[in-house]
Amino acid sequence: MSAKTLEEEALFIIPTRYRHKHSKLLSYPVGAELLSRAFVGVPQLKSFNCDFTAKDPHLDKARDDWRVMMVGYQRSARCFSYPEYFETKGFYDPRWDIKIYAVLSDHRAAIKKALVEIGLPTMVRPWLIENASLDGQIGETKITLHYDISTKTLYSKVTDNMVPERA
Repeated sequence: MSAKTLEEEALFIIPTRYRHKHSKLLSYPVGAELLSRAFVGVPQLKSFNCDFTAKDPHLDKARDDWRVMMVGYQRSARCFSYPEYFETKGFYDPRWDIKIYAVLSDHRAAIKKALVEIGLPTMVRPWLIENASLDGQIGETKITLHYDISTKTLYSKVTDNMVPERA
């Protein structure tokens, strides 16, 4: 990758598709600018859309384990019984999405630190590079990062529902 391309990517900010409002007890651990810097040089960088959601059923104060981030690829198979507007609205187009989940504000700093130091560079970035060739394939795959408050550890779960390519 040329120096000019890296310089252009360093200025690029991943677009935010939506950002839910949340209570003062919650906050987002990272923003689009930080994510953009963390993913400079990743082939999918300019394909991402980022969503910030406070409506996570896994956000439960009684639990110690919280989902904090999801990065995924999806492309739906064409279905001839679906309305034509699905095609015109891009329903079948390949998509790379990032979803950031609101966390309790008391734990935001620790979760952000774990994401910046461990999650983004050693979990998500290698997964993105490994899956860079998926564009156009049908199916869904994602990496979800969880933070365990009791042990103060960040861990990942990968879900792969890609349709095998035909020979």
